[in-house]
Amino acid sequence: MSSSGVGGMAKTQEMLDFWAAHGVAPETGTIGAEQIDEAYDRLLVGDVRYRFVIGAATVRPRSPGSRRAPRSSQSAASEGR
Repeated sequence: MSSSGVGGMAKTQEMLDFWAAHGVAPETGTIGAEQIDEAYDRLLVGDVRYRFVIGAATVRPRSPGSRRAPRSSQSAASEGR
């Protein structure tokens, strides 16, 4: 499933109503926060057939003053940056 920038809110709602009426839904796989790196690696090699959803209960808040680790240049390169 995907969409485009054409159509607006009314058309988007019509599409969602159609999917709901016909039982159409995306395939998802729920992962824990500790599996994010593995999921990303699978994404890079094309080994993902569904959307990953991160279980919110597995995400720990960052402690005050902590900083996000810098991304590797390899990650940035794979995103076309």
